[in-house]
Amino acid sequence: MLDITKIFERKAYFVFVFAMSVLLNLTLHFILDNLHMPIFLDKVGILLMAYSFGPVSAVIVGVVTSLILTLTDPFYVFRTVTWIAIGLVWGFGFSYAKRKRSDIILIVIALLGSIIVYLSDLTVFITTMYFPFKEDVLPYTRWFNLFTAQAVDALISFIFGLIILRAAGITKFTEEKDLELKFKAVFIIILMILTPILMYVSYANETALVPYLPKKEGWVFVNVRMDFVWAPMGVKGSNNYYYPEGRFNRSDPGYQVWFGLYWVQGRFGIYDDTYVQEEIFAFSILDQDTWLSLHGHKTPVTKVHNITGVAWGTFKGYRALFMNGSYESQSDVPPYEDVILVGFFIVFYMPKYDRTVIIYACAVDRYYHIMEPILWEMVNSIELPP
Repeated sequence: MLDITKIFERKAYFVFVFAMSVLLNLTLHFILDNLHMPIFLDKVGILLMAYSFGPVSAVIVGVVTSLILTLTDPFYVFRTVTWIAIGLVWGFGFSYAKRKRSDIILIVIALLGSIIVYLSDLTVFITTMYFPFKEDVLPYTRWFNLFTAQAVDALISFIFGLIILRAAGITKFTEEKDLELKFKAVFIIILMILTPILMYVSYANETALVPYLPKKEGWVFVNVRMDFVWAPMGVKGSNNYYYPEGRFNRSDPGYQVWFGLYWVQGRFGIYDDTYVQEEIFAFSILDQDTWLSLHGHKTPVTKVHNITGVAWGTFKGYRALFMNGSYESQSDVPPYEDVILVGFFIVFYMPKYDRTVIIYACAVDRYYHIMEPILWEMVNSIELPP
């Protein structure tokens, strides 16, 4: 039975639980994001609404949460499907468990919800991108990727949601009972204070490099969240990238030129005196294939063409790995011709921020000799946050 009538009959209570649920989702999301944890627990509020009002209200909370998260990561527009799916599973599950007075059903819907979230995010990824899990991508995937993490996230969110319900005075999850008003009011006040603060801190962390990067006339600059792009790796972070205005013109030296800095949560690619090529390459290969997919190329393939040099050195006071080489890829301009992208990486870790920085720069082989000094000029003009 859908809960629309119940929502209208108890509008004041619905508004309270709705506000608490959305704020709780956002607060947990940004706490764990700022701690660089692999999960977010941003579905706990969906469970509270699923218990209190059923599937329709749970879906509304999920959609609102996901749409707010698009302010920090545009890919949540696509991933809203996942929040709708979990809202329906948990909402109908609680309604059925209450009718049957069965706690066993709650265990079933917890496990089912975890599976649905995994399949939903995976399906969204596969239908959004054209390249998933092909031969050129498989070496750069990890078993604990975004899809696995989201399945774990859903299961823990379910359990954590039950704990919060218990703290709010719900002793029997298969019976109808309101959350205690005192708990509800205090919780909302705390969350209303925490949520905007945590959102700002997360945004500030992801854009920490932006004020220190060069302003280049004739170049477009973009800062974008990359969690969904790097989904097969299960890695979180941002991309600060530039491309020249002539990027889409085959006769321009700026054709297919990239310059940017990946700002990755955690340490990847370099460890003391060793480095892992696959981890370093993964970020740009998944990025390039995603870019080509979003520009209409249905069979993008990016792979290492050649490695011409690897050396350790220092960059702006940080021990860094310098790599020169090239990728085989395609143009993002129809008919998507094959290109060789020649360029370099500079990789280093910033302990204060718990971030790996990967500076990348490239141009097509026939124009690289023209663009190389310009790219190095941009590298040398980079400043880093203290």
